[in-house]
Amino acid sequence: MKVKLSKTIAPEFYLKHVPKATELAEAKLNLGFKQIYPSEQARRFDIQFHLNLLVPEGYELQIVYTAIFSTEEDIDEQFKASDFPRVNAPAIAYPFLRAFVGQLSLNAGYKALLLPSINFTEFKQ
Repeated sequence: MKVKLSKTIAPEFYLKHVPKATELAEAKLNLGFKQIYPSEQARRFDIQFHLNLLVPEGYELQIVYTAIFSTEEDIDEQFKASDFPRVNAPAIAYPFLRAFVGQLSLNAGYKALLLPSINFTEFKQ
């Protein structure tokens, strides 16, 4: 099945100055993601990331970031159970989230923040 990343969007993001964060030795990252299959669109699925980050530079960043994928065929249960939506699609979308975080932190007046690389095969289990 051919799959294409159609669009990325950040429907929610929040950056707040948090003076106590300067006491941290390193950034505290909490990252999760889930697959979304809109019932009205049989050839679409989304990967939605939820990121919460406390940075020693003195701020907190919360982001909901969605990558929208399209397919040439209707998505079935076999596809949903495959590795693609659980491993490959998040791995494809994550660099876009990393770039967004880097640009957002830089444009907010902070040092550009680079999220760590992630091996999404570990999320498979």
